[in-house]
Amino acid sequence: MLLSTLLVVNALGVTLAQQSGTNILLVISAVFVSGAFGAFASPLSDHTVTLCVILSLR
Repeated sequence: MLLSTLLVVNALGVTLAQQSGTNILLVISAVFVSGAFGAFASPLSDHTVTLCVILSLR
Protein backbone atom coordinates (compact mmCIF):
# COMPACT_ATOMS: atom_id res chain seq x y z
CA MET A 1 0.00 0.00 0.00
CA LEU A 2 2.79 2.40 0.87
CA LEU A 3 4.52 1.87 -2.48
CA SER A 4 1.41 2.61 -4.54
CA THR A 5 0.74 5.75 -2.50
CA LEU A 6 4.32 6.91 -2.96
CA LEU A 7 4.13 6.33 -6.71
CA VAL A 8 0.99 8.45 -7.04
CA VAL A 9 2.33 11.24 -4.84
CA ASN A 10 5.71 11.08 -6.59
CA ALA A 11 4.03 11.47 -9.98
CA LEU A 12 2.24 14.57 -8.74
CA GLY A 13 5.42 15.92 -7.14
CA VAL A 14 7.49 15.45 -10.29
CA THR A 15 4.85 17.15 -12.41
CA LEU A 16 4.70 20.10 -10.03
CA ALA A 17 8.51 20.27 -9.88
CA GLN A 18 8.78 20.37 -13.67
CA GLN A 19 6.15 23.08 -13.95
CA SER A 20 7.70 25.24 -11.23
CA GLY A 21 11.35 24.67 -12.16
CA THR A 22 12.19 23.01 -8.85
CA ASN A 23 14.91 20.38 -8.49
CA ILE A 24 13.21 17.07 -9.36
CA LEU A 25 15.62 14.91 -7.33
CA LEU A 26 14.90 17.02 -4.26
CA VAL A 27 11.15 16.50 -4.69
CA ILE A 28 11.51 12.73 -5.20
CA SER A 29 13.69 12.50 -2.10
CA ALA A 30 11.24 14.55 -0.05
CA VAL A 31 8.33 12.31 -1.07
CA PHE A 32 10.13 9.09 -0.12
CA VAL A 33 11.53 10.46 3.15
CA SER A 34 8.18 11.88 4.24
CA GLY A 35 6.48 8.59 3.33
CA ALA A 36 8.97 6.57 5.36
CA PHE A 37 8.74 8.95 8.32
CA GLY A 38 4.95 8.94 8.19
CA ALA A 39 4.86 5.15 8.09
CA PHE A 40 6.83 4.94 11.33
CA ALA A 41 5.38 8.00 13.07
CA SER A 42 1.71 7.15 12.64
CA PRO A 43 0.17 5.43 15.69
CA LEU A 44 -2.02 3.37 13.34
CA SER A 45 0.87 2.17 11.21
CA ASP A 46 1.63 -1.55 11.04
CA HIS A 47 5.30 -0.70 11.68
CA THR A 48 4.39 1.00 14.95
CA VAL A 49 2.17 -1.86 16.06
CA THR A 50 4.81 -4.46 15.21
CA LEU A 51 7.50 -2.53 17.06
CA CYS A 52 5.29 -2.24 20.16
CA VAL A 53 4.58 -5.98 20.07
CA ILE A 54 8.28 -6.81 19.76
CA LEU A 55 9.18 -4.49 22.65
CA SER A 56 6.16 -5.62 24.72
CA LEU A 57 4.83 -2.06 24.98
CA ARG A 58 1.20 -1.33 25.73
